[in-house]
Amino acid sequence: MKYVFICSPYRPVGEDPETELRKNIDQAKRACRLAVSRGLIPLAPHLYFTQFLDDNDPQERKFGQQAGKEWMVCVSELWVVGDRISSGMEEELKLARLWSIPIKKVKFHNEQEKLYPDRNTVEQLRKEYPAGCRVKLLEMDDIQAPPIGTEGTVVHVDDTGSICVRWDTGSGLNVIYGVDRCVKI
Repeated sequence: MKYVFICSPYRPVGEDPETELRKNIDQAKRACRLAVSRGLIPLAPHLYFTQFLDDNDPQERKFGQQAGKEWMVCVSELWVVGDRISSGMEEELKLARLWSIPIKKVKFHNEQEKLYPDRNTVEQLRKEYPAGCRVKLLEMDDIQAPPIGTEGTVVHVDDTGSICVRWDTGSGLNVIYGVDRCVKI
């Protein structure tokens, strides 16, 4: 399996630090979920190291940042998540460029969506995209994605809201809830 480095802001800088921190963490988790759904192993050092290091202690923060950079030696690409590039992210981006690690910008369609849809949303998706219906791909940001406009047959909608499709090209990549887009035809 391939590893992907999740590069996203952690430390809040705005007027409401508690809300911003929660948003930053959720954003990184969504990127990790997307990576896993693509068969990749996400490395998000800011989510990992802040579990036991104090981000407000300069020495511990520096250790966490350095340890995170060490993880970059084994990744196949770096994903930039979010609209703001923090100073820590800038250092990670410089290192990725230096080591010729491909950099990919990851955008979510709706930042307000939860990491996983609730039960009612999943049921609505199952009604809208029943097994056997045909869909056309509108957007999927994945190196292995079928071309935009590819048609396929829905197999089912899983518990995470992903639409599982058997694409006419032979691909089996899912349409990830809140990230990718397709339309029923």
